[in-house]
Amino acid sequence: MISADIKDLAPDRFYQGEYFRNYYIQTGLAEEIGYFVAMPGGVMVVLSLMRSDRVFSARAFRYLQSVFPVVDAALRLHWPTLSQRYSEVATEQSQPPSSRDLGQTFENFGQSLLTPREREVVEYTLKGHSGEATGIIMNIAPGTVRIHRRNIYTKLGISSQGELFARFIATLAG
Repeated sequence: MISADIKDLAPDRFYQGEYFRNYYIQTGLAEEIGYFVAMPGGVMVVLSLMRSDRVFSARAFRYLQSVFPVVDAALRLHWPTLSQRYSEVATEQSQPPSSRDLGQTFENFGQSLLTPREREVVEYTLKGHSGEATGIIMNIAPGTVRIHRRNIYTKLGISSQGELFARFIATLAG
């Protein structure tokens, strides 16, 4: 059982990020809490509880944690064959790229235009790391990460992280 507050799960600087500014804040949510239930067959169900008027109190959070066994049982009772449904869908559709394919795409993405260091910044950016987290991982200053991102965007002729993601997905798709 995992239950968590969005503040505990969100990546660093989530509240300053593009996703938060352009989507999440527009939902009007004050807070979100999720139940994560590992189902048979490797499927994970996430039941998200949200409040728009105020954040969950510590008491409410403890109560929600205490009722997890009921939530867990209800999800398992309601969706006992969930993994089989997804495996049927997966065989009907084209298979997703393997992690080897994904890693190879990160390694080759923009190879003719970007330096190896810039491709590394692209990888961490697309994996959801903030500039600060990328800097820590790569042992460089956050300002250096920003310079790399600016250079990447210029070289690729794009102006946003969304465009970078779209370009990467197009590359991944072939």
